[in-house]
Amino acid sequence: LAKESGGPGCPLTSSVRRSALATTAVAREALGHLFAGPTREEWEQGYRNFVPQETEINRLTVEAGVATADFSSYQIPAGACAADTARVQIEKTLLQFSTVKSVVLSVNGDTEVFSHPVR
Repeated sequence: LAKESGGPGCPLTSSVRRSALATTAVAREALGHLFAGPTREEWEQGYRNFVPQETEINRLTVEAGVATADFSSYQIPAGACAADTARVQIEKTLLQFSTVKSVVLSVNGDTEVFSHPVR
């Protein structure tokens, strides 16, 4: 999630602890928690989610240290800070796992969606 820093600039991403059911698809489960947004308690503490709730995972793999997440729906949030914060939230969610060293994001196979600067 992200939290306003109190100063100028984009919100800072922060990790929060969540309970989850045991699963072999931990990266998918973690992204699901991110997409669901902050809990009531997290919201009251100032945490926000910039990833659109409608985001759906088309495919998620981890091979040779690279997490590749392809989304079947993803609407880039308006504004440079929101778009960058959403991308960083997804990347950091995946990078928390020791088997993930880098992240590739795409929408229906198009990686350019996440590489264009937003103005």
